[in-house]
Amino acid sequence: LASCCFDVTVIEYPTPTTTLACNDNIQVSINEICEAFVSTDVILEGGPYSCYNDYLVAVEGYGSGFGGVTITSSAIGQTLNVTVTDPSTGNSCSGTISVEDKIVPQVICSDFTSSCSTYIEPDSTNTPIATDNCGGVILTYSDEEAPGSCPGFSTLIRHWVVTDSSGNSNTCDQIISFL
Repeated sequence: LASCCFDVTVIEYPTPTTTLACNDNIQVSINEICEAFVSTDVILEGGPYSCYNDYLVAVEGYGSGFGGVTITSSAIGQTLNVTVTDPSTGNSCSGTISVEDKIVPQVICSDFTSSCSTYIEPDSTNTPIATDNCGGVILTYSDEEAPGSCPGFSTLIRHWVVTDSSGNSNTCDQIISFL
């Protein structure tokens, strides 16, 4: 029986460049849990580069990490400087990111039925359930009357608008009926 032996050399990327080029003015949108991971891959352009996790990414005000840095809701609306450094050569490049929240808040309306003499302010008619990926929202409404069955009363269509701190909004309609 014959045997054979050989060596295998794994090269991450053949002939990676040590010249770094960074994208600039990148818009980064946070996710459904109000965070964004600013990775080496997002910032670098060109290449071929070595393994992205080998590069140090530094985001102004959020620290640094190999492969990337997580930013949170406090970055929304800011333009931040980002630097990518190759620790094996010391070479680096920089760019900026603008952090945005583009996810609209969610709102669920439930209809309401009452007697003709009931007070119809929002607290007494099932205020909608409103949520947002980054926290607080503002609820506003306007009423539209439609013909109804009570003397002097109409059916109300309450148009609700929920707006988050980034100006994203969503709507729902609540039908308030009188018996």
